[in-house]
Amino acid sequence: MTQVAGLTFRSSLRATALLAVATSVMGLSACSTSSSDSDSDKAGSKPAAEVLRVAAADATDTTGLDPRSVSAGASSIVAAHVFDSLVVLEDGEYRMQLAEALEPSADASRWTIKLRKGALFHDGKPVRAADVAYSMRTLAAPPSNRASVYADVDTAKIKVVDDQTLEVPMKRARADFKESVLAVFSVVFPDGTKDFSKPIGSGPYRYEKSDARIVRLTANTKYWDGARRFPCWRSTASPAPPPASRPSRTVRSTTRWVSAPPARRRRRRTPR
Repeated sequence: MTQVAGLTFRSSLRATALLAVATSVMGLSACSTSSSDSDSDKAGSKPAAEVLRVAAADATDTTGLDPRSVSAGASSIVAAHVFDSLVVLEDGEYRMQLAEALEPSADASRWTIKLRKGALFHDGKPVRAADVAYSMRTLAAPPSNRASVYADVDTAKIKVVDDQTLEVPMKRARADFKESVLAVFSVVFPDGTKDFSKPIGSGPYRYEKSDARIVRLTANTKYWDGARRFPCWRSTASPAPPPASRPSRTVRSTTRWVSAPPARRRRRRTPR
């Protein structure tokens, strides 16, 4: 498994972008207010914090974070850390994120999803079954580019049982609902969300600010799977430089070009 700066790389998005990942030390104020990309520290600045910088080759040359339209490049990398999914594929294994349990009916024509307790959106509100139902309906309808993923899901008949449980009927039996639908794309956002210019998710990083090319995130200190090592994240959408021009060193940083985005740290679990 590839590693850079102590981070694993998410295999489910492998080959979607070229990244320059650099870990550097800079003032906390640089993550929230500075527009400069300099690695130098200014006198009188706040105590230094580690910043994860990701420069992604992006054919769209944008940083839009609308989950209905993100595809490859910088947008998908950032979105994968702002929004949690129900299920993800990491290192060849299906891993539950917001879903705690999935149970099919006898003929796999209906699935019951139980949500993880304690998961919070970045605005402090709990992740509820109603949010999941709304997210599925939104992703399944135009202008979403993920509608085909949910083609066999009868979103109009999704039933919210309680805050932690929902029933999802299929238009035809899908025994592979977890692998071919949820693990493909199942990000969750708050019920009623229509404007994604300042997205709210439940992932390990929360949106702070952005412009046409740069997105700045800060660590979600209340993340259900624990706060991340890097308090600040800066992602830049840019065309991929030719191999000969890709830097191998930056000031007080090590940079490597790789073919997949940094994955979230996996918590070691004690066997039961």
